[in-house]
Amino acid sequence: EESGDLMLQAIFHCIIGEDMGEYNTQDALSSLCKKLIFRHPHIFGDIKATNVQEALSAWDGAKAKEKHYTKPSSKMDSIPKALPSLMRATKTISAAKKAGLIVDVNEIRDLLTKSISELNTIADNEDLAGEALLIIVLLLKLYDINPEVVLDKSTTKFVNDFKEIEDKLDNKNITEIL
Repeated sequence: EESGDLMLQAIFHCIIGEDMGEYNTQDALSSLCKKLIFRHPHIFGDIKATNVQEALSAWDGAKAKEKHYTKPSSKMDSIPKALPSLMRATKTISAAKKAGLIVDVNEIRDLLTKSISELNTIADNEDLAGEALLIIVLLLKLYDINPEVVLDKSTTKFVNDFKEIEDKLDNKNITEIL
């Protein structure tokens, strides 16, 4: 059912493109094939990949060439600012990590400890709060943990824990407990 919905969306966009005289379904499929061939030089080109890392490296290189990325910040600039903040931060940190700019976990832990310490002394400073949150995303990415996934799990756990407390309270006023 979901695959059908996805196909409907793609066909719908092709029909809109055709109605507006911008492109047709064949143009979209042709463009997709060219993109797949260009981005997989380890399959369709002369680059040899003997493992997953080499294949990903070839793909990253081809995409960087296609998008005209000249340096890591070029890729960061292409990350949409309209994304939800956590997703944008995660993609930005991933770009920095791929570029080899973020490597030392201990350094990042020290930075987080310092940032939280400063946050304790200046509790109303939004800049420090944002910095601490970004450092946490950075640390999670160094451990290959998806911040979006773990935050969602923790939020679900929080809601479930809250419901348990709520059930135990029965008719007591929740504000009296908090």
